[in-house]
Amino acid sequence: MRSNLGINHPARRLTSGSRVMLESYEGTQSSPHRRSPATIIKTQDLMLDKRKRKVGTATIREQLTNSELLAWIVRKHLDYVSRFEINFRSGDKDLDLEVKSLLDWHGRRENFDIARRHNRNQWMWIFEMTKVVNGDASGIKLRSGQLQGLDSSQIAKPDDWGKNTDKKKQDKVSDHGLILGQYGETLEFCVCTRNKSGRLIFDHFEKAVNMVYDGYFTGFNQTRGHSPLLASINNVVDLSDIILYSKINLKLKNVFGMAVFRDTPDPLGNANQYTQETDEETGETLETSIAPNQISILDLDQNDKIESFEANSPGANSMDFMDKLTRAVMLALDIPYTSFDSSKASFSARIGDRSEYEKSAELKRDKNAQVLREIYAWRIGDWYNNNEQFRAIADRAGFDAGMIIRRLDIIPTGTPWMDKLNEVKGDILAVSLGLENIPRLARKRGVDAYEIMQEQAEYLKAAKEAEVPIFYANGGQEAVQNILTEPTNQNPNGDLKNE
Repeated sequence: MRSNLGINHPARRLTSGSRVMLESYEGTQSSPHRRSPATIIKTQDLMLDKRKRKVGTATIREQLTNSELLAWIVRKHLDYVSRFEINFRSGDKDLDLEVKSLLDWHGRRENFDIARRHNRNQWMWIFEMTKVVNGDASGIKLRSGQLQGLDSSQIAKPDDWGKNTDKKKQDKVSDHGLILGQYGETLEFCVCTRNKSGRLIFDHFEKAVNMVYDGYFTGFNQTRGHSPLLASINNVVDLSDIILYSKINLKLKNVFGMAVFRDTPDPLGNANQYTQETDEETGETLETSIAPNQISILDLDQNDKIESFEANSPGANSMDFMDKLTRAVMLALDIPYTSFDSSKASFSARIGDRSEYEKSAELKRDKNAQVLREIYAWRIGDWYNNNEQFRAIADRAGFDAGMIIRRLDIIPTGTPWMDKLNEVKGDILAVSLGLENIPRLARKRGVDAYEIMQEQAEYLKAAKEAEVPIFYANGGQEAVQNILTEPTNQNPNGDLKNE
């Protein structure tokens, strides 16, 4: 069938040399004006092999140490996705109290971390930090009920296998330090240590069931996570270099920052930057120095003039370019630029940026919450099987270990307030319209509405018993009523009045 498209139709405009390319995607065509398109498809594990993973991780760690911008971006990310509160509600007061007590006890650093350095919150903070820097993170479940955190670079094919390694397992280890099953699932991890020279020395194989593992994945066939910072690390390096060179340029221009012009050929002073003149009355020689570290008073002739070199470095264009690079770096972790510089953004724009960031942070929080759920599925199962008191309380309430695990409520850190009064008013309106409820709004702020309600009830009861007045009022309300000590009735309009 003959085409009706003319030679100038968009579908016929693509050319390669002198030939017209019909109905092709432009991104698949070579051009002298751009880099040639890629022609090979590789899996993520091949694109970031053992050597490149080492180079990428080392570069990120170096910049994280020396770039305050990158360090701040990572800390900002961690604040939103790494901290959680774990609650449990069964309806049985004794079981609720026992589970909460065990969770709090296990969260202490001496019970959570085998090294006794990090409590649960700090351990999860470092766990997410390791994922961001290395691409993935892991920990070993120990018989003591504690966790041993691993730098994920320790999961690797070692440089030295030692003498007592199982030769059959050696051949099964991938370049990324994993023994995989037929479906690509991880069966065992090859755990290494580093000697003083940094070489990886084989330590032991650890079964996947004994490992807590998570990472950043972008493909189904990917076996090791990749750091999201890899996409922007070159911009971080470039930005650090630009700032360094701009500071050097600025310093040099300020050091040589003064020029004196004279109508006569006489030089201004000598090599030591001194001017010498004779006082007509006393005959004494006057010396005036020019130095960058003190105020200089120059006795110039009538036609002499002095000008200073003004350092215009970095210029406006350079500053704008650095802002663009900073934005690009922050995009690697989905952090809005208004979190870094809100001077040019309206309040509503900041609210919108925060809402969008909350959506991008939600998936990362869910992944870390799943890690905590896995840890406590292990711990609660162990407590149920080996702690007679705990098991008796659970059985009395009609709960087994699986039911307790399913009832765990892992609440992420709440969104910080930006305009508390107006945001609370908006929440009240959403509840009144049936668009939200109080437990969901409380969860959004990182707290448990039921726990707050219970604490408030206990507090009000204690206040009433102690005859301590408690006052409540809505914004703008003229009169405040003591709800504990003054009897009230309600009129047909729904208003509370004193009898």
